[in-house]
Amino acid sequence: MPPAPTELLHRGYITAQPDGAPVAGATVSLYSQSLVHWGTVQTAADGEWRLPLPSDLRLITTVSAPGYATVWGFDDPEPMIGQVMLPPTRLRPGSGGLRVTVRDHDGGPLVPTATALLKMVDTGYSWDYTLPVRFDGTIDLPNLPAGRYKLKITPSADPVRATQWYPAALDEASAEVITVSDGQTTELTTSLLGPGRVEVKVVDAVTGAPVKDACMSIFDQEGCTDADGIRRAEVGWQLKKHTLHVEHLPYHFTATGSFDAKPGQLVKVTVPMQPGATVAATYEDKTGHDGASGVCVDAVRGVWGDVIAEEDKVCGSLTPGKKVLLGPFHPGQVQLFVHPTVTTGAQWLGHQGGTGNRRTAATLDLRAGFITTAPNIVALGYGRIDGRISFPNGDDAMYGCAAVAPRMSGCADSEGAYFTIPYLGPYTWTLTYNGGAFYPVRTGEAGAPAHFTVKVGQSTPAWVKLIPGTSVYNIDNGNVNSEIDAFDAYTGRLLYTTSGGTLALPANRIVVFRLRYGSTQNPLSCWAHLSTRKGSTPYYMVGLAPLSPFRIDPAKNCLNREPVRLTGPVAPLPGPVPATMFASRTGGPAGAGAATAPGGVPASPWGVPTAARLARVKP
Repeated sequence: MPPAPTELLHRGYITAQPDGAPVAGATVSLYSQSLVHWGTVQTAADGEWRLPLPSDLRLITTVSAPGYATVWGFDDPEPMIGQVMLPPTRLRPGSGGLRVTVRDHDGGPLVPTATALLKMVDTGYSWDYTLPVRFDGTIDLPNLPAGRYKLKITPSADPVRATQWYPAALDEASAEVITVSDGQTTELTTSLLGPGRVEVKVVDAVTGAPVKDACMSIFDQEGCTDADGIRRAEVGWQLKKHTLHVEHLPYHFTATGSFDAKPGQLVKVTVPMQPGATVAATYEDKTGHDGASGVCVDAVRGVWGDVIAEEDKVCGSLTPGKKVLLGPFHPGQVQLFVHPTVTTGAQWLGHQGGTGNRRTAATLDLRAGFITTAPNIVALGYGRIDGRISFPNGDDAMYGCAAVAPRMSGCADSEGAYFTIPYLGPYTWTLTYNGGAFYPVRTGEAGAPAHFTVKVGQSTPAWVKLIPGTSVYNIDNGNVNSEIDAFDAYTGRLLYTTSGGTLALPANRIVVFRLRYGSTQNPLSCWAHLSTRKGSTPYYMVGLAPLSPFRIDPAKNCLNREPVRLTGPVAPLPGPVPATMFASRTGGPAGAGAATAPGGVPASPWGVPTAARLARVKP
């Protein structure tokens, strides 16, 4: 067993102020730094006290005597031969008292494990006294030396609560000084800080009107705004930044915000939400299964290229009456591609039922803050297209692809040139193909069938032989950090994109070129207006032979005026479906003042192409 610690005689003297007379009968209690009680003794007639204790102690002492103020002290004993002498303690006549009543933030009692720390101000040394808060929430200290104090209260550790300084400060510097006077008892009442609270007000970013039923998660609490667009919540006692993620589907785009809420503080946050466009439709399932519970669509727009309006597909749940609201969408003219379900096939939404050709799909003119009523979504069963893509010499086009929509395609792999596109509705589908960088073709060109008719439950074969294309070498983009897009002037489809160098294009095509430059924060674009023998035009003929190099320069031959698509054998897009307003707006309807051409297509300063104009489209 380890040897018992060596004991030394600890001794000291208690005297009175101001003359230093000994105080007999004073009570001296000694504690270790961890507040272990080592013993209590009384002073003799000469004010001396003695107590044998282990030699390695650093002591905390309390000394009290009738008529004198109690003194607490932290002493570092001075070793002596065979004994330890502590510095003398001098008591001052007279004393005050402090009585504090503490209640919880809601007026209820405290958890019994709460503690308090009383710290003397304006002393030349660090002096404080730690004590428990009683079960009834009181702190009672009689015989307290007169002086100035600060009081810190630490609630129970479970749950974690904020420590505060009297009366409601989170740091010592902000605490209020408590004055204790001789012969008087200072009585105080205080309440603990409650949890931080937040009041979130959600408003429409355009009209400023409150947004009802906008939902968010705050401090793991789910909830939505009331009729005034407000939601209130408690966020606990932690000092940290809270993040808001606010949704109001399908009417507004998701918004985010953040706030800091200290204990006992109410923070008011306003979150503006950008209104989106909303689509209303009726869903008719003609398969007899009636198994769909929701609808998902892609909104595809763009006079030039197939641009998906949103980052992800937009979905909505069906009501018992088979109605659905979809949104939010960014404003503009779009066609909707309806995704397949477990029983129904994909389709482009038409005016009466689905279609497999985007050019004959219904056009919706979506406006922020408005609900556009779309034609009924009539869902039928599905089949598939299985095909093979090859080059003119008969070789398989490894990795060749065929697509029916921007996010619905089938590609061959390294094992062969076979592709498949499943879950297609029973419509006549137009396909586009790509057999590699130098072999893009258009539907209906030689070797690429114009369309395929899909039947429910059947596989439709699609055998495709691609034709060679042509190239434009050494394109100069005007020494700007940019990219060049080439579009089919008839269909508007994106043919190729390059940042310079070689541009691969299909043969025998009229194309337009767009230059994209600027920065992410300030994107810019312009349309090439290239010179020909008869002037200049935004339409450029691609033949079989590679084109000569040319330069696109925003300062010379690239304008920010968008050309219109050329008319061809395909019928023009039908007019847009009208929208009804669901939220008030300032400044008139969205898009007011924008010139439009027949069919709902924005008018172009280039004018409508005529036979005379097209005759000039030559290299």
